[in-house]
This record gives sequence, C-alpha cells and structure tokens, in this order.
Amino acid sequence: MDAKNFLRSIEREAIVAYTNKQGVIEYVNANFCKISGYSKSELIGQDHRIINSGFHSKEFIKEIWSTILSGNVWVGDICNRAKDGSLYWVNTTLSPSIVDGEIVGFYAVRHDITRQKELEEKNRELTRLSNEIQQMAHIGRWSYELKNKKFTISAQLRSILEIPQDLAVSPQDIDELISSENKFSELFELTLSQEMTLYDVFKMISLKGEIKWVKANASLIKNKKGQVQKIAGVFYDITDLKVAEENTEIEKRKSVHAAKLASIGEMTSSIVHEMNNPITVIQGLIRTALKFEDLDKVHERLKKMEAPVEHLKRLAKNLRQYSRGQKPVSNKRNYQLDQLVDESMALIQHRLKYTAVDCAIELEENLEITCDSEQIKQVIINLFNNSIDVIEHLRSRWIKIEGVKKDNKVILSFVDSGEGIPKKIRDQIFDPFFTTKDPQKGTGLGLGIVRDILSQHGATIEIDGDDPNTKFIMTFPVK
Repeated sequence: MDAKNFLRSIEREAIVAYTNKQGVIEYVNANFCKISGYSKSELIGQDHRIINSGFHSKEFIKEIWSTILSGNVWVGDICNRAKDGSLYWVNTTLSPSIVDGEIVGFYAVRHDITRQKELEEKNRELTRLSNEIQQMAHIGRWSYELKNKKFTISAQLRSILEIPQDLAVSPQDIDELISSENKFSELFELTLSQEMTLYDVFKMISLKGEIKWVKANASLIKNKKGQVQKIAGVFYDITDLKVAEENTEIEKRKSVHAAKLASIGEMTSSIVHEMNNPITVIQGLIRTALKFEDLDKVHERLKKMEAPVEHLKRLAKNLRQYSRGQKPVSNKRNYQLDQLVDESMALIQHRLKYTAVDCAIELEENLEITCDSEQIKQVIINLFNNSIDVIEHLRSRWIKIEGVKKDNKVILSFVDSGEGIPKKIRDQIFDPFFTTKDPQKGTGLGLGIVRDILSQHGATIEIDGDDPNTKFIMTFPVK
C-alpha cells in the first residue's frame, strides 16, 4: 500500500501528515487543518516548525529525529501550537517510509489528547493544592488495599512522622513508632469489624526521636457492589495542641503551688516569730548554766542541748526563706560525711529508738564533701523522717546508709524497708506539696526541700527503681 492509500484509510479518525526525508510537509488531511487552524496551502511546503510550540527541548526534538532516521518508529506525546496561538496535544506515531531499503519520507499519525492533558494538569494542580493544604493543616493521608495488601502513606504523613520518602512502610512499622498502649493496627481491625469510621489518638516517637501526637481516623472504601476495597484515613498532627495543653496544665500547677506557698508563707512567718523568742531564751539559759563547772552532769546534758537548739533555729530561718522563694545563705566548707551522718542521727535518735527502727551505716573512710553542714544535715534528717513515717507500722523496720567514692564523685545511698515508690508518681515525688501521707502528717515539702538544697550544692538525688525497697541515691561532686 502506498502512502496516499494508507492516509485515505485512516484520515477520517486520525490527524495525518506525510513529510519527505528533509521534513517538508507534502500531505495533510482535513483533521490536521482543523486542529492546527492552517489551510492545506499554508501547510504544504512547510516543515513542522510552523506548529512548533516551543514547549519541548532541543534534545527532545533531536531524539525524535535520531529515532526515525535510524529506521525506527517513534511514539510519544507532542505539544503543538495552532495558528491562533493556542496549544494542543497530540499522541503521535512517526513511521519512516522505506523504498528499496532507503528512507524517502515519514508518516505521522496523531490523535488529539488535549482534553486528557488538561484534565491531567488540573489533577496535578488539585494534588498540589491538596498537598499544600495538608502541609499547612499538618494532615497526612494513608490507605491500605485489602486485595494486594498494599499500604501507602502520603509525603505529608512521612514528613509528620519524619519517615524518609524512599523507605517502605507497613502498618506494623507505624505501630512501632507508637509509644501509647493503643495501636494503629487495632484501629484497622475495629474499623473492619464495626464497618464505621473510627478515631483514635496516638503518642508517637518519630524516627528522629521527636515526640509526636496524632489524631488518626479510618474509613472503609467500597465499590459499586458494596464490597470493601480498602481502608483509608488521615493523621492529624496535634503535637502543638498537646504541647499547649501541657503548658497550660504546668502553669495551672504553678499557680496552685504559688497559692500554697503564699498560704504556708504566712503561716511560717507567724510560727518562726513565735519560735525565735523561746529559742533565744533557751540559748541564754544554756550559756548561763555552762558557767557552773561543779555541776558535771548538768553541764554535759546542757552542752548536748545547744546543738539541736541551734539546728532548730537554722531550720526556722531556712523555712522562712524557702516560703518567700529565697535561697538560704550558704556557709560551705569541707566536711567528713561520717561526721554529718552521725550528727544527723543524734538529732533523730529519739525517733529511731521510739519506733524501733534498726539503722546500719556503711561509709568508706575519708569521704569528704564541700557543703553547708546544716543544710546537708537537714537533707539527711528529712530522709530519716520520711522513711520512719512510712515504715514505722511495718513488721520489718530498718534503714541503711551507704557511702562510696566513684569517678570523682561521692555516692550516698539511703534505703529503707519500704516497698518502693510506685512508677506513676516518681516524677512528682520531689514536687512541692506532693505527698502520699495523711494531710495531718505531711505537707509535701520534705523531699522538695531536699532536692532544692542538693541542687544548690551541685548535687543530685534520684530514685533507684530497680531496688525492691525504697532507695534514694544522692551524688555529690568532689571539688
């Protein structure tokens, strides 16, 4: 079949042209004229540059010519420009016409795909806008096809969870990122079984270690026959909202603490004022009694009384400063730790004896720390009192203090026969006013004061959650 017969057979349905080997147009059908806006006389004798839109690169055009000049067929989509300046797209098949083994020209059979390209462009624009909206709203999409078990997540969801774009992901992988007890896979199963849209909130740890809070939903997608084809939904990034809620709660707790501090401050000022007068009188009487050298036993007992009275006065002063949010004046020197422990035990000995609490001290020799002795004794006494309050009604009542030097630090552990501190309250145990005791027995200030004093000394205190008993570990820097 020659070129003209071939062209006549398809010219009703297609856009047809024939060019010679040099690319000069020798034939076009009516459909070519209609879509381009040119008449036959305007097209014949011209090359295809007359409808060149400039859309395609020079490399693209070179690749076409290289293909057909080598005797091969080229198929692809080309954007052309009509006479009125408008653009149109055609799916094009270019075939070389070969006579006696030599290329003499080229057949071009095209089909108008302008509408298809416009729809594709609109779809791309809608996708772009959708992605922008999702990114602004912190929303990411996901879907799971039941037939082929294909799980897909959008670029926005990968961004939220900080998952690389090229990393394959499964629902189980999403579960691995969730730190809360409820899981993403459970949302799957419930949605399938209940056949309704469901929601859940997950606390997640991204691949970069960041905490993320997301609200997820899952819905069933069905075909026209009502058969479930896939499950799909979105993840809403609500991290900022959660952080704001937590900050609000923190500020609320601070306000409550401030109110309690103000209340206890007034009470403390009154108590301190009343305490200072009798303390001053007692100290005067002690100093006077010490002048009577012949009263040996009275002299010895009175001398022992002066230390606890002085300690009581210092406590009163510190409590007043603490209630006003002031730091107590520090008088730091080097002290042997066994001396501090012994002096603290002397002040609490009556409680230990009264409650029948056994106490064991195991300290390495020459453990020295730089501290305000009164403040550190207050720490030790507070820990003693805290332990006695808890264990005094137990069958087994004991306290053990151990001290060692390790890595240029002094480690002092304080453990009692209690059953330990529940995990759920460990983060709160050092907060001011937090207490598990009866309101008449504890204010919740003891451990808060302990932590603050140690912090002023560059020291730390923590709970040993692995010990079966109640154990506090204090770490002091060695200067």
